[in-house]
Amino acid sequence: MRLRFERLLILTPLLLGLLSGCGAGANDKLHLEQKTFSRRSFLPELKGRWIGSAICYGPHRDGQRPGGPSPSAIEIRQDLQLMLPHWNLLRIYGSSEIAETLLEEIKNEKLAMKVMLGAWIAPEADAANRQEIDAAIRLANAYPEIVLAVSVGNETLVSWSGHRSPLDRLIDYVRHVRSNVAVPVTVADDFNFWNKPESRALAGEIDFITMHAHPMWNGVQLEDASKWLREQAAAIEAMHSDLDIVIGETGWATSVHDEGDCSWDSIAFVDNFKWSTEPVVPGTFPVE
Repeated sequence: MRLRFERLLILTPLLLGLLSGCGAGANDKLHLEQKTFSRRSFLPELKGRWIGSAICYGPHRDGQRPGGPSPSAIEIRQDLQLMLPHWNLLRIYGSSEIAETLLEEIKNEKLAMKVMLGAWIAPEADAANRQEIDAAIRLANAYPEIVLAVSVGNETLVSWSGHRSPLDRLIDYVRHVRSNVAVPVTVADDFNFWNKPESRALAGEIDFITMHAHPMWNGVQLEDASKWLREQAAAIEAMHSDLDIVIGETGWATSVHDEGDCSWDSIAFVDNFKWSTEPVVPGTFPVE
């Protein structure tokens, strides 16, 4: 079933923030091809109700970081309780650190939440990538009532990415994950990858497209953000007419930071840039 654009899943950034089979050598192909390919429907529903919006969840607090100190189960439980009144679907970016704790808390607390699981993919990091996809496979199969989909990689292919990975290697990872899970599998990347002809090779391997489109980072004013977002999605839908399009990241910053990747200095090149100081109300973007 095609998703109407008006009903696309909107995932907005939050916080500034084993069934393996991977026994091959680091440079070996995982799967030459998906021998039988039948697309799986992505159905973000809870008790038969459409989940129209979701939140991207970064769990790390001050002094914590990926690959370093991680939040405790109590801290994750606190976060879930804060998010639950607003969102019933979370997207996370990795599977080998806090993902299982998150899923366990949702299960044990009987929370009305679903999860799009991520597998973080980095260039020239085969061992870590295998760990990620093995963990994603294991968790997707262990928590079938919670995990709705698996996203393999995040902005690994767009031209400006700081962690670009070879397309053929990413396809290998996608094929391996998809061959070992029952849920739909996607890849999350910027609209400026999905609107290029080279994206068609990857699109033929996945169940739906997860697209990122940030009006703010593309020099679009707030009053034009919704229109711009719809235009980008329409262009990608035209190129990939056989696939559902999910918006995996969008939104608007509510504060300015002086340091880091999202600092004012990092966007100073945008002419006549204008910030909004109005708070973003969950579930209201785009406004139309």
